[in-house]
Amino acid sequence: MNAKTLRRRVVAWLAVQAGWLLLRILHALVRVTPVGRERLEQARRAGRSVLIALWHGRILLPILEHRQQGIIPMISLSRDGEMIARTVEKLGYGTVRGSSSRGGREAMLAMAAQLRQPGTVCAIMPDGPRGPRHELKPGVVLIARESGALIIPMSWGCPRPIRFNSWDRFQLWRPFGRAVVLYGEPIVCPLEGDVDEQCAIVRAALLRLDAEADAWVPGGARGHA
Repeated sequence: MNAKTLRRRVVAWLAVQAGWLLLRILHALVRVTPVGRERLEQARRAGRSVLIALWHGRILLPILEHRQQGIIPMISLSRDGEMIARTVEKLGYGTVRGSSSRGGREAMLAMAAQLRQPGTVCAIMPDGPRGPRHELKPGVVLIARESGALIIPMSWGCPRPIRFNSWDRFQLWRPFGRAVVLYGEPIVCPLEGDVDEQCAIVRAALLRLDAEADAWVPGGARGHA
């Protein structure tokens, strides 16, 4: 191993350790109201497999809310993806590696195989890993069709969120504030259905949840039942 490789590995290890600790601190600094979470829990109790779908820019709070539950997200094979995978594994997640741009077919087959096991929960960001923002790639629907899993869309919001100037407008809460995590109605994607129509249904559900999360007021109307 040459010095450059060793240095890169040391930096990556330190980034994972620091990132894991920072995420735990950030999570402790927000009060979260879950709305509709019983939909996920009911599916798991019934032995149904679930594929959680959420936009790339809104992944952080759901990741922290569901740590140590054995959920399996799809994470890209990039160098950044490697650090993300190591970090979420420390938070109790499994991983399937691949994306629409690299290793996508193999990752889809691997995730579908996981979801054929009753009660399994996986997660996918259908506009990742590089966008365009809110452009739903068909992988989420194809995996659900192949495995028979329910798709449960998710989003989160908070008053005056911090939004980064990145392609996904990555969202972060303000310390000592409040936030809401929304779980949408389960979506079934039967094999005999039209893929484009099913993609449109999932995309519309995600955008609707985003709007409801952004309109949420602590202690007031939450716009979601």
